[in-house]
Amino acid sequence: MTDQVQERPLAAAGAEMTGCLTGSRSTDFIVGTASRVRSAVESVARGRDRISRLQATHSVRIPTRDSQGMLRITTSVLDQITATIGFQAAETGGFLGLTDGQIDHFRFDATALNSGATYEPDIAAANDERRFLAANGSTFAGFVHSHPGSLGRPSFLDRVYAQQLLAKVKCDELVLPIVLPARDGWPARINFFVARPGLGGVADIEAVRVKVVWPSPLDQFGRVRGAYDAEWLRHSRVIAVGAGGARDALENLVRVGLGQVVLIDPDVVEVENLATQGVFSSELGRPKVLACADALRRINPAVTVIPIQKRVQDLPRDQLARLITEPFPHAGAPVRVLIGGWTDSIPADAYAHRAALDLKVPFVQAALHRGGASGEIILVYPGLTQGCVRCGTAKRYEHYLGGGENDATSTGAPYWTTPRLNALKVCVTLAALHAVVPGEKEQHVSEERVAQTALLKPMAERQLAMLRLNPNASQISGVTAHERLLAGCDDPGAFFFDETVWRTIEPREGCPDCGGTGDLLSTPPFTDLDAIPVS
Repeated sequence: MTDQVQERPLAAAGAEMTGCLTGSRSTDFIVGTASRVRSAVESVARGRDRISRLQATHSVRIPTRDSQGMLRITTSVLDQITATIGFQAAETGGFLGLTDGQIDHFRFDATALNSGATYEPDIAAANDERRFLAANGSTFAGFVHSHPGSLGRPSFLDRVYAQQLLAKVKCDELVLPIVLPARDGWPARINFFVARPGLGGVADIEAVRVKVVWPSPLDQFGRVRGAYDAEWLRHSRVIAVGAGGARDALENLVRVGLGQVVLIDPDVVEVENLATQGVFSSELGRPKVLACADALRRINPAVTVIPIQKRVQDLPRDQLARLITEPFPHAGAPVRVLIGGWTDSIPADAYAHRAALDLKVPFVQAALHRGGASGEIILVYPGLTQGCVRCGTAKRYEHYLGGGENDATSTGAPYWTTPRLNALKVCVTLAALHAVVPGEKEQHVSEERVAQTALLKPMAERQLAMLRLNPNASQISGVTAHERLLAGCDDPGAFFFDETVWRTIEPREGCPDCGGTGDLLSTPPFTDLDAIPVS
């Protein structure tokens, strides 16, 4: 790790009662309810001093700051805070973890209760995170949340709640940063504070300077140079809608150099996932995005991963746009962005597909068919391809919108079919990320990008890849393309199985997503990204 000192100025303080952090919902580690906060406020009026009881909770506390009095925090945590809390409306938050004297862990609180004036943490989630941190040699260090306007310091009620939490944490101070979200063309700002036990039930707040800790990148890409441009990939970004079955693909993308990943998935790791996805029993109950993010960082500590435990349809549209287009403070602006529709949910993939068309970025969709007998990869690349996903799967959309069931899932599929689909998904994704687009200066294009662009060209011309994963796919999933193409190959000594056929998707006139014009760069903005409304 290398250090860089970075001071974050305070925003002008406003009326302190406007923004506050309150606590709720349950359990063993942090217990805070609205009634407890009200009770604490009443104790302030009575002048009750509760410091002695709080300080007696832990005889030895872990310091949060270094010997110079500075708070050490990793670039990964700063980028995650900015891309989640900083890209949304005020009064969202998350949890912080401390390892070996530095803040190196952040979890966005996706299930909090929020209003325009309060952030109410999901205390059950906070307790889960505390247990996870403890099991991995780390310590729960505090909360970060956002305030509206220019209220850039902890409010009075934030300080009351901090006083209560100080009795529960092992650190000598509670880390309590305040975020001012991006708005009106201004980037998000983070102001750093720590809370210590104070008089009358109200914590004392101190602004602190931070020391930004940059990861030391590993020189791990020597064996893939010549195939992939690791430096280009380091500045490329994949928005993965789905972090379950796609985890293997995401791990392999990071192995060869992908530097920025946004994970969007609402689910947690469940027992049945052990037989179908690359997860472990130690991850049961953990959000899939967090389990996947941990795995990606183990492969390359320098990767920037933004895990968001939500349905993509539930993300504020402006936040999704920022995740796709805006630079992260330390990872920087992406040179190429690609969205992956990698779920078993037709509505989620359809929403992600429209978002890609709306912002004119490449999109890769992957799906297995009934029983894993066949599968598909669809590449949509504005400027290179003509048809869209809906053009190529119109009957599936119509069937689903008419009340039919989705049979393009991994349910009942042999295990090997998911990594088989992932392997081709990685191939298509890497080719699309490397693509040399018209207008680029040739002297800045690597040989690896030229080679990957040559591979991408026939893919873009025939953008629907159909995989036959069972010799009897035509009877099981209804995919007959392979049998038709191989009809004349009747050599008794030959056996065809596990083939991929690439087919053209013709623009469909009047397509609700792309219009069917064949020019995806001219697709008008969408009023609504919900191609398939979900109740």
